[in-house]
Amino acid sequence: MNAGVVAGVVGAAAAVAAIPIAILQLRQGRKAGRLTEPADAPDTVDEVPPGGLALAVDEVLEESAPALACGQSLAGHDPPGRVVIDDSAGQRGETVSTAQLVHDSWQIRRTLAGHRGGVRGLAFNPDGTMLASAGADGRVLLWDIATSEAATLSGHSDAVSDVAFSPDGQFLASASADRTVWLWKVATRTTACKLTGHSDAITSIAFSPDGRLLASASADRSMRLWNVVTGKTEYRLTGHSDMITSVAFSPDGRQLASASADRSVRLWDVVKRTAERVLTGHSGLVSSVAFSPDGRLLASSGWPDRAVRLWDVSSGETVHVLSGHEDWVLDIAFSPEGTLLASAGGRDETVRLWEVPGGTARDVLTGHSGSVSCVTFSPNGTLLASGGEADHTVYLWTEC
Repeated sequence: MNAGVVAGVVGAAAAVAAIPIAILQLRQGRKAGRLTEPADAPDTVDEVPPGGLALAVDEVLEESAPALACGQSLAGHDPPGRVVIDDSAGQRGETVSTAQLVHDSWQIRRTLAGHRGGVRGLAFNPDGTMLASAGADGRVLLWDIATSEAATLSGHSDAVSDVAFSPDGQFLASASADRTVWLWKVATRTTACKLTGHSDAITSIAFSPDGRLLASASADRSMRLWNVVTGKTEYRLTGHSDMITSVAFSPDGRQLASASADRSVRLWDVVKRTAERVLTGHSGLVSSVAFSPDGRLLASSGWPDRAVRLWDVSSGETVHVLSGHEDWVLDIAFSPEGTLLASAGGRDETVRLWEVPGGTARDVLTGHSGSVSCVTFSPNGTLLASGGEADHTVYLWTEC
């Protein structure tokens, strides 16, 4: 869901040509010719009056998946929802090879269509009744899981790159290529405030487990930790030599992980505000990071190695390298119980499921008609949501 651009100048054609177009579009959403501002741009908080927003309930196309028994062919239906398994087990520190066998454990339950551009980010609220989707069309759609109706949250002036719910579910944060983060009141569908300070596109956001802090990652090579109550930057973290593509808090809130186009993952001590460790192993841009629910493992995905790495957080060592995607891996997500890891396969148009901690490849889910940009599990683990960059849709998958 991310992009790497050398020296922070999008207009440098030679540098841009070296990075896949889809990666450039996902999360970053920067426009050609935009010049970056000084990295020390001041942060501001803008109170936005509710009347200043466009909020509406869309008439959304919702296609329920055909009611098929497990194993029944999906041929002739749109989307196809073909499911494949890879049964090769990985060993410690070794790449997992692939062998594709037909399997029927997951199927598309529902298709949610409403965005006018690619889906860049997904987040379930804590009780699993709502799903937020970030769109390249500059909108956030807030889906009711029971009815499939969507409320539209408008206000960003460029592509929305990521969304995140606060742990109590009262707030929704959205990040954008317009260099701002918006905090929305979920109950009223209105804004609480707008956070500004980054000098380039914001690629990723994450709430701390206690809900007090919001972390934002940016193409300006910095992260900001915002106080959610005051809307002010508590501190700024720097150290990456290229754009930061993803950020994630550990379950206990003591650590922060960041991924970057500089080929590294960094682990930060939230209290000391320092980098504890630099994890290297990916051969190119690192697109996403995610902690396991118990905090012992950290997953990272990359391009051009097309791999997912599982790291031991305490030692910083690679536990497994998961290989099987035919193109770059854009996003990853652990299931709530920590036994599965989902990966979004970019242009190979698949979502893959891996068993954790063993690293065994389990399922390959197909149905999207283009790059898969983002994945997330529902809080109870019964649903897996995937977002499409080319087909502009969200698929909700369920296990038979």
